[in-house]
Amino acid sequence: MGNTQNNSKTAAKKQQIFMSIFMLTVSLVLLFTVVYAWYVGNKDVDAGSFELTTDNSNVRLTDTFTITKMMYNDVPYYTYTYKKDVDGGYYEYNTTTESFVLDEGGNKKGVQIGGLLPNEYLVFEITFERYGKVVNMNYNVVMTGILGEGIEGTDYTVLGVYRINVIDQNENLSADIWLDDYDDGAQPANQQVMLENAYWPSTDTTVTFRFRMTLDTSQLSDLQLTTTNVLSEKGISISGIRLVVTDIN
Repeated sequence: MGNTQNNSKTAAKKQQIFMSIFMLTVSLVLLFTVVYAWYVGNKDVDAGSFELTTDNSNVRLTDTFTITKMMYNDVPYYTYTYKKDVDGGYYEYNTTTESFVLDEGGNKKGVQIGGLLPNEYLVFEITFERYGKVVNMNYNVVMTGILGEGIEGTDYTVLGVYRINVIDQNENLSADIWLDDYDDGAQPANQQVMLENAYWPSTDTTVTFRFRMTLDTSQLSDLQLTTTNVLSEKGISISGIRLVVTDIN
């Protein structure tokens, strides 16, 4: 009889473990499905009026920059080149035909930051150039115009699926920067400092800034989203990147 009771208890524990794993699997599948639907079908992931700016007259930006879409296993998928037009905005540019890429309506295509799946990411590469008086300087790089809609039933926004990591010259990644950090208890800021007090020696005429923007669902998984949280109806936007000179010597 003792063996029967032990077997019953063991079976019950196994059933509980199975149900826990099953519920976790279902939860992760639902989360992945919701995020997948948003990033593949969402039309409101917008950076169409994306601008690169600086606050110093001795610093300018090169006419083009690139965004490389990377798969989850760090394999490049495609590199998009964006070129500055006369209106100051950046639009997708075909370097082979040396012309702007047009959509079905004949309009220039703006910067695209959507279409990612979990753990895929974009690598931005932007070059700043100096002219005129050449001096040593320190600078910040700031992402501007960050907006994201809220998720019903929570105090958070959909910006929390974006994680930023600056890439240094040795390919090392900076600490995580969340566009909406769910742990800090604060509303997401309209702008985010990505690189702070970087040094630009007078011996260098150019400096290249690179960063990753990753679709990371780890914060969302902690919210235990249900199908009532319709991310497909949510929008985000980012208006540009700005170099701010903080010190000249």
